[in-house]
Amino acid sequence: MSVHKTILILVTSLLLVACGGESAGENDESNNDNGANSVENDGNDEPGNDGNDEPGNDGNDEPGNDGNDEPGNDGNDEPGNDEPGNDESNNGNAEFLSQQYPGDEGIGDDPAVIWHEDFEQATIDELADLYDQARTDGMSFSSDPPENSAGSQSVVMEAGGDLGSATDLYTRLPDEDGYDQLYIRYYFRHHADSNYHHTRANLGGYNPPSAWPQGGAGTRPDGDDRLSVTVEPLTSGPERRMDFYNYWMNMRSWEADNPPDGEAFGNTLIHDSNFVATDGQWHCLEVMARLNEDPDSAAGGELATWFDGELVEHFTEDGPIGYWIRDKFCPAYADTSACLDYAPPEDEREQEVLDLQWRNSLDLKLNYLWIQNYISQGTGVVEYDDLVVATSRIGCLVPQ
Repeated sequence: MSVHKTILILVTSLLLVACGGESAGENDESNNDNGANSVENDGNDEPGNDGNDEPGNDGNDEPGNDGNDEPGNDGNDEPGNDEPGNDESNNGNAEFLSQQYPGDEGIGDDPAVIWHEDFEQATIDELADLYDQARTDGMSFSSDPPENSAGSQSVVMEAGGDLGSATDLYTRLPDEDGYDQLYIRYYFRHHADSNYHHTRANLGGYNPPSAWPQGGAGTRPDGDDRLSVTVEPLTSGPERRMDFYNYWMNMRSWEADNPPDGEAFGNTLIHDSNFVATDGQWHCLEVMARLNEDPDSAAGGELATWFDGELVEHFTEDGPIGYWIRDKFCPAYADTSACLDYAPPEDEREQEVLDLQWRNSLDLKLNYLWIQNYISQGTGVVEYDDLVVATSRIGCLVPQ
């Protein structure tokens, strides 16, 4: 064989190998992964026509007095790992509803959304017509909505003094059969020098459903009649500590030894001094409640809250572990005086998980929304905007 022919054969062979290898490399590009996970589903303070939780239970941290114990963030409970959907980092592993609807534009049409309020009505009367009960003497619109909102206005609720103690909006939720799990997300802005008592948007349930808020402050629910879930400010500004203020069948009384017939006002559950809302600043708050699926136990019961997109706490059957000081549940990280100043020695504390047996009858469901500003002394102003109630995680507003 000639040298030229040998060289030609070698060159041809090398070209064939090179082409085959390149083709194999291109085929590997099909192994990309999208990494999108599904979001989870979803939970208020005792209602009443007065919105009031009785006198003498606000403003101090002593065990037994409630309504104003130190709320908080967490110290070292690593709550993010317990979050529903494990998505508090908003890192793209899960898609919240807000990520699908920048600025919340069109979010009300999503099938997971059962109530959407953007406060974009032309008049307050038009807004009030959407609700079963509306006390609007102190209600107006503002043209300064939260950042990233697709809307142009928010609602202002002023109460106290000549306006009366309550400015609020209350409605039954659309499904008359109610819901076992819900999320609520809304924006709020506290005004300086306001003297709040109950200022919040809460979810709750009445059995049977009610077209107006029922009384019940200071009394423990029976388990088949009512429950309420909310987060609210418990101290005065300009940095107001926030916490849950919940009513349910296994809540605790402020009275010593938790007598079954003792007075019981909304229980506070977090007690982290870092969980604060700054006056004059818009904040994004989200709450989830999942009702127990077994009427005879807490099985399946959950409670969680996020603040400005970060998970604050997620209570499940597995934790966090804490201890009770009368009507205040103190997780291990609790750092407020309500927990620290009155805590028994560590070796005497009854360590337990929060008992989230919300109900003893499956007929009790989440079925109402109550947006309110209740002022028992002095006056106070708060703004609300971009409220969504849904069956899956909502998340904070994202830019358009």
